[in-house]
Amino acid sequence: MRFACLVLAGFLGLVSPAGAAIREFTYLGNQKLKHRMDAGGPVATENADIRIEDPGHVADLESGKGMTVVATYGFKAKRRLTIQRVRVEDVTGPSSKLLVEDLAPVLSANGQWKGHAPGAPIDARNPPWMHARGDTWRVLRFAITTAEKGEIVLLQPSRISSQVKTQFLRMAAQARPRAPDLRMERLSRAVQAALGGNSEFLMMIVAEPPDRKMAQMLASGLAQAKKDRIALALASADAEWAATVLTEALKKAGKGQHAGVTLAVVVPNADAERLQALAQPSGLSLKVGPLGE
Repeated sequence: MRFACLVLAGFLGLVSPAGAAIREFTYLGNQKLKHRMDAGGPVATENADIRIEDPGHVADLESGKGMTVVATYGFKAKRRLTIQRVRVEDVTGPSSKLLVEDLAPVLSANGQWKGHAPGAPIDARNPPWMHARGDTWRVLRFAITTAEKGEIVLLQPSRISSQVKTQFLRMAAQARPRAPDLRMERLSRAVQAALGGNSEFLMMIVAEPPDRKMAQMLASGLAQAKKDRIALALASADAEWAATVLTEALKKAGKGQHAGVTLAVVVPNADAERLQALAQPSGLSLKVGPLGE
């Protein structure tokens, strides 16, 4: 269920070009574009027929699934035109990248067209431009096919400010699904449930990937558990990572090496059969239980 939607637009300056400065942009490899700038950013591109309207970004938050950013684009027909097709491309780099293609464009009553690109998930690394330092600059190409005048092509620079990017990243961090609770008391209950009683055990927690030291710790812990005849526990908020750690820990184990050793694995949505298959050759007795939500 989506629970919030916020539009952050305004990275294109749409005020009077009077006194505006000129900035040169490079696009499609080595082509140059000189464009008027003012305090709000690039001035809106327009001709006698079309005026580019303020691009923006929509923050789309979906409960339990994090956040995506959706880029929006638009223009206004300044006179009556029959619009047959609209293409919006990012031509900032050496080649063009299609952002929007509308084969059946519809104008509003006042001649406006709006389109949007597919949403991009926001996480710790993506999209790369949002994590890049400073403002993000782009050159957009609007190719608008009309019945009256054929194809009208307009180039529009755009700026996404560092402040807007920072705000999006903060929102995305708050919207990310929370990891399961890894407090010791809760883990102890989960492990005891997996072991089927009040067995004494040595707790070992794998909190976040990609800490490879956890595999070494688990291998050492298995040896100690066999010596002390005590159960061992492996807990992780990431079931796939727990399987990786277990695989690494058992990689050098000989057949039956861990016979008599009990390992409780508590993870969300565990694939018990897969984990059992990983443990079986070494003789390890595996007890798999849920970590819960």
